[in-house]
Amino acid sequence: MALMDHFGFVWSVFLIMVGLIFAASGFGVFVAGRLDGFVILTFGLAMLWVGWIMSGAKGFPCAIAAVLNIIDAASTVAFWNLEVNPIVLAIGPALFMISKIVASLAIMIFAKIHSGSKKEGIALSIAFALVFGWNISQHLSMYLGLKTFVYGVLLGTLFSFLASAVVLYFTFAGGYIKKETVRPMKNKFLAAGLIALLALSSYLAWEYHALNNYNIELIDAYNKLSLEYQKKYDEAKYNLTLLVPVGLDEHYEKIRAFEKYRFIGEGDSGLLLFYVTQVLHDLGEYNYGYYCIEFNHTHAMPCNRLTKDFIIDFIDYVNMSYPDVVRIRQLYNWVNDFVVNINDTDGFERFPIETLANRYGDDKDQAIALSCLLESCGYETALCLIHDENLTKYGEEGFHHVFCAVKKGNFEYDGTLIQLYKYPEYGSNWLVLDPAFNHKFGSDPEWMNNYHVNNETVIIPQTALDILMVDPIE
Repeated sequence: MALMDHFGFVWSVFLIMVGLIFAASGFGVFVAGRLDGFVILTFGLAMLWVGWIMSGAKGFPCAIAAVLNIIDAASTVAFWNLEVNPIVLAIGPALFMISKIVASLAIMIFAKIHSGSKKEGIALSIAFALVFGWNISQHLSMYLGLKTFVYGVLLGTLFSFLASAVVLYFTFAGGYIKKETVRPMKNKFLAAGLIALLALSSYLAWEYHALNNYNIELIDAYNKLSLEYQKKYDEAKYNLTLLVPVGLDEHYEKIRAFEKYRFIGEGDSGLLLFYVTQVLHDLGEYNYGYYCIEFNHTHAMPCNRLTKDFIIDFIDYVNMSYPDVVRIRQLYNWVNDFVVNINDTDGFERFPIETLANRYGDDKDQAIALSCLLESCGYETALCLIHDENLTKYGEEGFHHVFCAVKKGNFEYDGTLIQLYKYPEYGSNWLVLDPAFNHKFGSDPEWMNNYHVNNETVIIPQTALDILMVDPIE
């Protein structure tokens, strides 16, 4: 008999635990808007009550306290995103629910040990009713957006008194259920508990299967959507065609046709000066006189404001293409990755906006565009033109090439710093950036190998190199 009694008690504890879990789950499902949660809640309460009676615990009020305790836990977990208690949030929903189940079991053991536990049960029931009412009121006030302290206190007091009144009514109306009236029905309660457990287990297994299938479909749909989004994003990123602002095409053509020749008479130095004016023009810092005035009158907008706004917007676009990358790397990588290098033979110098919008250009176009972007972000740059007739490996007329150099700043690099002889005050503090040779940021482009004296020194003959920093021109 002793063994059977122990088995019966263990079985009753199991029923109480399962009933508490089902009651909490059913309440959460019901709060989520599913009516079948009420069925689970009812099954859970029935199993809890059967287990309570089988355990030999005395006191209907203690049972109500245990139920209120677990319903309070269920409401807290169901409205977890509205919870404000820092201690509860620190514990977490799983550990919080486990502690509540243990507390309800402790109430059952208290009711079993103490035969006269009615008063204590009523006190516990009222206490948990107050807690439950207060929590529900606070969740409701957060849901309704009532952040005023007075509203919270009023709602908490109202719900707490209502919950306490309901508990008191059912406690005294239900009376004290004596053990003698229940003992003959123990076997029937046991059978009913087993049937309820089997039915509810079958129902939950079906629900789990349906939910699992839905979850698999949801994951597949999400993965498919992610792939489609990534594909569209890559297409947009790599195939984006930017439009040159209205009127700038014609404006640039006039400058190339009539202004360029004021510079090219000075040879390579004059060409570099023209390149620098192109950079400064699109930064809004240089005016080509008559042609800029004509643009302002024709389009009722200053061309320098139009070009400057375009560069600012473009840099924002580059920032989205290369998130979490240092700005100078962002700008170089975009020009290196997205501007196609073509060989022009007709001396057609594109303005930075033309190169960035059309996404192609030769070495000088890429250098000019990169310099414009870097200058806009506060980096100091210089445009450099190499004309080395002795370096015939790149063509019969020697090596004629334009690249951009940036003054060393707070960024990492692996390449060799060079000195620009025209600006000795800066020393060997210039990093070569040459997207035309498609080299990694911070490394040396291939042509620099021809001028390496040692691993740490690069010397380009002064007779083969023209340099001009991108500074404002009066």
